[in-house]
Amino acid sequence: MIRLNRRRVEVDGSKIIVDGYEYDRKLGDLPISEGASPGEYALVFINDEARDALSMQQQLNGLKFYPMNRRALEQGLPLARVKDFTPFHRNVNLALQEKGVLYDASGNLINGERLAEVGNAVNNAWVYLNDGYKQSTPGNKGFLDLDLVHVAGFDGEKPIVEHQPLEECVVDCWADTEEVNEQGYYTKKAPIQKFEQGKTVYVWEPLAGRVARFSAGSFWAFLNCLRNPLYSVASLGGFLRAEGTAPENTRRK
Repeated sequence: MIRLNRRRVEVDGSKIIVDGYEYDRKLGDLPISEGASPGEYALVFINDEARDALSMQQQLNGLKFYPMNRRALEQGLPLARVKDFTPFHRNVNLALQEKGVLYDASGNLINGERLAEVGNAVNNAWVYLNDGYKQSTPGNKGFLDLDLVHVAGFDGEKPIVEHQPLEECVVDCWADTEEVNEQGYYTKKAPIQKFEQGKTVYVWEPLAGRVARFSAGSFWAFLNCLRNPLYSVASLGGFLRAEGTAPENTRRK
C-alpha cells in the first residue's frame, strides 16, 4: 500500500484511495473450497494477505454447537473460529468507516449496497465460533490454565478435537479490535471502556468446558467465551470459512 495525504478519492479505473491509502480496485481471485460461491465469500486479510474467505451472511441457524460444526464440515466449509472472525469483523467495519476496503473471493471490491449488507450481517450477528476451552494439559500450560480447542472432524458421533495452549489476551473488559494474537483474541484494552462499533468488543473470561459465541447489535459487541455448547435457538448461527491458497495476486498492494 502507498500512504498518501487524502481521505477518499477515485484515482482511475483500476485504483481507489481510502483514508490516504491506495488500493487496487480489482485483485486476482482466491481459489476456495468447492461448494462456496466466490461472490458470496469475503477475503479475510491478515497482514495484507488473504488465505481464506468467510461467508458474508450468517448461516446454519438453529443448531447446537457440535451439530453446527458437523453440518459445516459436511459441506466442506468449516465453522469460523475466533482467529477467522475477529479480523473479518474489523476488516468489514474499517470498510464501512471508509478506512479500508473489502474484497470478495473473486477479487472484486465490495462496496455500496453489498458492503452495507455484509456490515449489517456482521454487526447484527449471533454466532457460534469453533473455539472451546479445557484445562491445560500437564507441562503445556496455557493462559488462565486453559487450552484452546476446536472441532476438526468427527469419528461417528464423536467430535475430533485439536487443542493448543491458550495465548495471553485481555478478558472482562472492552477490548481494542486493532490488536489480536495469533489465535485471534484481543490483546489490548480499549482506552475508553465503552462500545464503539467496529472499534471495541467486550470480552468475557473463557471457562473450561464452554465455547465461544460472538454477538453484536446497535449498542454492543461481545466475545463471550463461557457459553454452553448445548444451547440452540432459531436466530443463533455461524459464519462458514472457505479455505484457499494465497497467490501473490490476492495481496493488497
